[in-house]
Order: sequence, then structure tokens, then C-alpha cells
Amino acid sequence: MVGAYVDAPQTVIDDQWQLLEVVSSESQATLYRNGATAALGFVALPTHVTRTSNFIARSNRSDGVDSYLEGSIAELRIYARALDDTERIIVEGAMLTAWGLL
Repeated sequence: MVGAYVDAPQTVIDDQWQLLEVVSSESQATLYRNGATAALGFVALPTHVTRTSNFIARSNRSDGVDSYLEGSIAELRIYARALDDTERIIVEGAMLTAWGLL
């Protein structure tokens, strides 16, 4: 069952390179698309759980309801803490530069 979540309809655009970010701290999550805020809201932080499988671009559901991502992920970064705005902007710049988009 899904609890509280942040929805950002029409944020992901097909056939277009995009930098998507989520910063979650305390009980707030902010979603960014290409450096601009796409959505924000209050959510429960995920609990620490032990998993036997950790998928990227696919959920851990075993009932076949969720499909695989139909697209490409050029780079994925996961940090153990929420980055502050300055750190997030530095990471954005590095990624956009690395992929020739700046």
C-alpha cells in the first residue's frame, strides 16, 4: 500500500533528455526537473529495511503489476543525506556539463 507521496504529473517528457532529482528530508520531498522545482509535498521518510533485491527503474513488487522503465538512465546518484541547495546546484552543473547540456 502506498502512503503519502508527491505527484508531479507531466513532469517526465517522452523522448527528451531530462535531469530529474528528488531531495527528501524530514517530512518534505521536493522533485526537480532540469533544476526547477516540479513538485513538493510532505511525505514519510522511507524506513530502513533489509532487501534481497534492489532494482533501479523497477519496483520490488513481485506481483507483476509494475513494469520496467521504457527508457534509458544515463547516470544515477544516491546520497546518504539530503543535499543542501548549493550542493544540489553543483551536482546539477556537473551532470549537465558531463552530458554536454550546458
